[in-house]
Order: sequence, then structure tokens, then C-alpha cells
Amino acid sequence: MPILAIPLLAAAVAGTAYSVYSSSQQAKESKKLSQAQSAQLSALEQEQKEEESKPEKSEAGKRARERQRLRASQAVGRRDTILTGPIGIVGEPEGQRKTLLGL
Repeated sequence: MPILAIPLLAAAVAGTAYSVYSSSQQAKESKKLSQAQSAQLSALEQEQKEEESKPEKSEAGKRARERQRLRASQAVGRRDTILTGPIGIVGEPEGQRKTLLGL
């Protein structure tokens, strides 16, 4: 009986040793993949930062800049315009002072 146990014991030890070796190789491969993904993520983040620092060249970006410029130009005109109702200005205007052109 002890002679039959030796091949079974050897097979069990060999199976365990292969499992340990296989898991070690998988861990190494997993670490390599993790490092590669980290490097790729870093590269993408750097590329995104560079893209954000560049002015937008897309059509949507151009339209957005044009709308913003138009709003800014309209805001200046509206602030400088006296807004009145149908009966005109009631009371004395605020903050009047003499200028070179008169009152």
C-alpha cells in the first residue's frame, strides 16, 4: 500500500506546486497590466490638460464664444441706455453731474 501512495502523493504535490506557480505568473501579469493602465491613464490625463489649455476650435466652441461676445456688447449698451416708461422719467434723475457737453 505504501508504494501506491507515493505516486498519489507526488501528483498532489505537483498539482499544488503548479497552482502556486500559475498564481504567481498571474499576479505578475496582473501587475504589468495595472502598470500599463496607469501609464495610459496618466497619458490621457496629460493630453486632456493640454487640450483644455488650447482654445477651442470646434464649431460649438466658436458659436459659444460668439454668443458670449454678443452678450457682452449688448450688456454695455443696455447699461448706458436710460430706460423709461410710457410717461418718461418721473422725479429727478439720479447722479447727474455737469460734463463738458452740459447737463
